[in-house]
Amino acid sequence: MSINFAAPGATRSIATRLLALAALLVATASAQVPGTAPNPPVQGVTPSAKQAPAPPSVKSGESQAEENPRPWLSCLDKPKGPKLIRSPLLISPGGHRAYVETESLPRRDAHGDFCVNTSRLYVASGKDEFALVLMQEATVDELGNALRLVDWSADGRLLLLDLHLWTYLSDWADTTIVAFDREMGAFFRPDLHQIFSQHFGRDCSFFVSGEGVTASGQIVLKITPGDEEMSAEPSCVDSATLMLFDLDSNEIHQPPADYRAHPNGRFQPNTVK
Repeated sequence: MSINFAAPGATRSIATRLLALAALLVATASAQVPGTAPNPPVQGVTPSAKQAPAPPSVKSGESQAEENPRPWLSCLDKPKGPKLIRSPLLISPGGHRAYVETESLPRRDAHGDFCVNTSRLYVASGKDEFALVLMQEATVDELGNALRLVDWSADGRLLLLDLHLWTYLSDWADTTIVAFDREMGAFFRPDLHQIFSQHFGRDCSFFVSGEGVTASGQIVLKITPGDEEMSAEPSCVDSATLMLFDLDSNEIHQPPADYRAHPNGRFQPNTVK
């Protein structure tokens, strides 16, 4: 499935929104997504969890990846049907562990086939069991989602992830970053579109991905030119550019031209069953 990441301000017609709403209501009425609560879909953080529930087994047709998997998953990809994929473990220098998984379940209504995605982040320290600390569920406008691990900070306090969001019944999609503060048990999800608009002095489009965390705790972002046709806004940058983002001040600045992000964590195969 091809996904064009665009700014959240990109136009989505009323008809498209109604179509997505109708599809989600039909799907919800016919079957509840396994592993989710009966409450309306919301992004939830459960830092007080003592132990994660046993994650579902990898579905037939999907093998566990030994490399960081692609950042999205669709039940419509061949072979069609329920799919679940887990990332490898990302280990911090101090031994903290994390992995993500994305589950994509098929749904159908009068307009055709689509999917409902749920993504989860699990974290563990030392010999502790993995705890579910974030679950991103489908919403009316964002039926699709996926998390991708990027890196730990050098001290193991901060975990950086990419969050991808899209709608199966629309061309709209978006990507942003999420940072998990392990000591606080809290998440940061900065409004990069507002931050970039303030930095560049205008509304502009861009694609973004997390690249790492500096020794001082700043987030390394890779910014590439946006889709001006999709967003109806000029691109923020003309070519791929690294930027440093400070979570405390919400400010960004450009590092020296020869700057390169150096990974703190390491990936290893995920043996969680």
